[in-house]
Parts: sequence; C-alpha cells; structure tokens
Amino acid sequence: MPGAPFHADGYMLIHCLWVVGKSKGKGLSTALLDACVADAKKQRLKGVAMVTSEKVWLSGRRVLDKHGFECVDTAAVDLLP
Repeated sequence: MPGAPFHADGYMLIHCLWVVGKSKGKGLSTALLDACVADAKKQRLKGVAMVTSEKVWLSGRRVLDKHGFECVDTAAVDLLP
C-alpha cells in the first residue's frame, strides 16, 4: 500500500483507530476491530496489521493486546520530524 509505514503482504492495514471523549468505554474499539477482522476474513486475507505508539497520536498497543492481537515486530523510530 503506497504511503504505508510498513509492508504486510496479505494483511489489512488499519491506518487509524480512534475513539475519544464521551464515546470511550462504550465498546466502540471492539466493534471497529471486529469489523476490520470480519472484513479481512471476507477478503480472505491473513489478518489485520496496525502500527501503535504510546508517544504520539497513534493508538496504543494496549487496545490491541486487550483484543488478542500480538506484537510481531518493534522499531525504535521517531515518527515525528
């Protein structure tokens, strides 16, 4: 996928997953992730992939860990100029 921060052939790439404010705590992250996984299965992909960060505007890894995702790689990269 052009412009993607990494390559994961055969996987759906989640660019952004963001639930904020009053919407938090209502199961919306779960619903969004479930929809992505269902769509990936429908397209016969291997799964879904997402870049996380605890330092910048990306979603943190906790939300994916909580839903059974596993970390397959890490990188010490500064994502901001």
